[in-house]
Amino acid sequence: DNAWMDEGLAEFVTYLYLDETGITPLHNQIAGNVKTYTTYVDVLNRYYAQVDTTFRPSYCYKNDSEYVIFTYVKGSLLFNTLYETMGKTKFWKALSNYYDNACYTVATPSKLIDCFAKTGGNELATIFDAYVNGKEIIGKITD
Repeated sequence: DNAWMDEGLAEFVTYLYLDETGITPLHNQIAGNVKTYTTYVDVLNRYYAQVDTTFRPSYCYKNDSEYVIFTYVKGSLLFNTLYETMGKTKFWKALSNYYDNACYTVATPSKLIDCFAKTGGNELATIFDAYVNGKEIIGKITD
């Protein structure tokens, strides 16, 4: 029901690996995702009165493209926002705490949010809330 938790995180951690190894700078990956996400949402907004930008279960998306954009692309943007807000050390500490707390259980958004909030402060819960409920503000990045 919450594929953004693993798919978005897997995408973002891959970007961190590519950045750390010097293959592709993190900024380039994020800039591409911002452009993809904002373009997709802009196009939908032109054709539909109300666009649902919330995270939701996979069976609730209208098509594969919508699923990919919101789960992988927007999911990675959420984790990038957390990474930029917390810094590298606290971000990895929060993920470590999340692993310790969710290992061998069903991972839930509340477990993830709690681990990040305990590590980085309660204000991080508002970042999660904005992304989960489709009220995030993702600015356009210019080249």
